[in-house]
Amino acid sequence: MVVNIRENLMIPTVKIARWAAHKAGSLAPTTAQRLVDARGVLTNDEVDALTQVWTSALSLQSKRWMDHIHDQETTAWELPALQRATFGASARLLSEVLRSVEAREIDTK
Repeated sequence: MVVNIRENLMIPTVKIARWAAHKAGSLAPTTAQRLVDARGVLTNDEVDALTQVWTSALSLQSKRWMDHIHDQETTAWELPALQRATFGASARLLSEVLRSVEAREIDTK
């Protein structure tokens, strides 16, 4: 399994934050601020989870950038154990939030 921190964690988090902040009437310029402003559209648990995903993804991507490997393809097994665990936990949190938001939005339509 190819791991792409930007595509698998960062972009989905940015998209959810933009959607929820827009729905909340926020014009915040950053993902972190959009997540704060999205409380009410997203539950507190969802905001906390997405904030954790966002900070973890930034940390993972920054580490890869500092190691000059941010643009190289990698698999989960090639990641150091701690980074692999962080990526997996973040992917699971993101997946749970996506399922929760989807279920809630389908019920309201």
